Amino acid sequence: MDPTGGKGSWECHPERVPSTATDSRALHRERLTPPWWGWLLAAFWASTLGIAYGYAISTVVGVLVWVLLFSIAAAALVRMSAVVEVSPTGLRAGRASLPASAIGEVTALDAAEARHLRGTGADSRAFVVLRGWVRGAVRVEVDDAADPTPYWFVSTRHPDALAKALQSVRDRP
Repeated sequence: MDPTGGKGSWECHPERVPSTATDSRALHRERLTPPWWGWLLAAFWASTLGIAYGYAISTVVGVLVWVLLFSIAAAALVRMSAVVEVSPTGLRAGRASLPASAIGEVTALDAAEARHLRGTGADSRAFVVLRGWVRGAVRVEVDDAADPTPYWFVSTRHPDALAKALQSVRDRP
């Protein structure tokens, strides 16, 4: 039975690719976590409500409110992060995977090029894993005739290193 419900292979539809375990042979791996100021904002937000409840009810309630709200905010920040990994089997960005056989032309983008591709230069059919706090990105052409996705657009703090790792995987026999 076709695991995708008769709609094609998993490779053709990145949103249906099951998450794989971390490959210890990773050529490139990075976690796109929010910056320090995101954590500071979360602590400030939790503090404002914690102080308000602490003043209105009691200090213990205020501390409990702060712990609860900061825990929720921290969980949201962790969930917003994404892992970008290149292994001999291909590219994994977030929960999606692109097999090595489907990796086409790879372009490292600086902040200005990535900004253009996020806006007027974008293709609505592209698969994107973007994080607004990361300025660099790579564009990976999808070399699969059965896949309607023209390219993957992935945020990275190290565009040149990620592009080099992807090219080495693509060029393997």
